[in-house]
Amino acid sequence: MKKHIKKTLLILIVFLGIITPLSAISIATYATLESRKGGGGVELGYTFYEKEEFQLQHHAALNVYLGNDVSLKGHFISFSNKIVFAHPYGSTYKTYGFARIEGGYSYDNTHLLFDPPFILEIGGGAGFEFRFVENNAFFSEFGGGTTFRFPESTSDNPDFTGSYVLMSVGMRHYL
Repeated sequence: MKKHIKKTLLILIVFLGIITPLSAISIATYATLESRKGGGGVELGYTFYEKEEFQLQHHAALNVYLGNDVSLKGHFISFSNKIVFAHPYGSTYKTYGFARIEGGYSYDNTHLLFDPPFILEIGGGAGFEFRFVENNAFFSEFGGGTTFRFPESTSDNPDFTGSYVLMSVGMRHYL
């Protein structure tokens, strides 16, 4: 029993040690329109470095996209990571640039979720955020990147690789 309490206490101390320095933890929902697909996602973000008027943030998201039956036959589910380089103007307005990487799978009636091909996107862009009340903000992002498919030999979605543009709009809630 004492070992169990010690382990639990140690895990709690480590967890609080990691979370305590983080500030501005946020949860967001958003809609995204890209040149080949549209969808949305749920995002968890936090600031891991802050100095005067500069912030570094990490945002991790789960995304679901619907194909347009031309370049993406089927649907696409992915996980993305984004590093944000932000410049806040007071407590209500923020502009930022970001670099992102996203990976996932395409699926439809004939392919299961984790069947090949694996889709990888690398991109970046810029955005702004406006806090309209203390803990809630509206944000919009614009950017682009390139898409890769692995393995290349698959004949599914042959027009899906290449460059894309994106626009996202959403709401962010700060905890």
